[in-house]
Amino acid sequence: MNINHRLFELNSIVFRHYPSDKKCEIVPLNTLNYFVNLADQVTHICRSEPNYSVMFKDLPFIAERTGQEPKYTRQDAQEWLDHFVAQWQSRGQNIVFLMLEGERLVGAVEVRQQSEYSAELGYWSNPYHKGYMTNALTAFVGELQTIGFTNIYALVKPDNFRSKRLLTWLGMGLCGTQDNMEKYMLTKE
Repeated sequence: MNINHRLFELNSIVFRHYPSDKKCEIVPLNTLNYFVNLADQVTHICRSEPNYSVMFKDLPFIAERTGQEPKYTRQDAQEWLDHFVAQWQSRGQNIVFLMLEGERLVGAVEVRQQSEYSAELGYWSNPYHKGYMTNALTAFVGELQTIGFTNIYALVKPDNFRSKRLLTWLGMGLCGTQDNMEKYMLTKE
């Protein structure tokens, strides 16, 4: 498969938090010198509702732990970070960018390249810190378009109304279903 190598050249993408107007940035995971508590911050965000219920509750590796707490562990977070650092190093198809306010993790964006011009977005943010995702994804999608992605889409659970509103705000429209998810697409003409 042909991939868009310009994606690996993206450095920092600046965006502003709403309403504070604080400067935030989206950075490639592989460029971070792991600050001490990054895995702890990922764990905290992924355990938080609604993130846990939307993203992890039904995954096989989590379901095996029925009755055990916490269900999303620091080890899960570290393995996730290590996996995506390796994806960066191997220039893999699935890579992650982190959304930061200083050294505070506020979210992440995953890009799954489907071809040189097509990419699927996945994203999550800290549910306790509002006002980041709209501006972050607006800036990020703009950068993807600038480097040549013409078909950008996201898969959303049918009951994830906040994500559906966000994708609609970004100009994506519902174009069908895939894997029991609703597919929202932004196509650059």
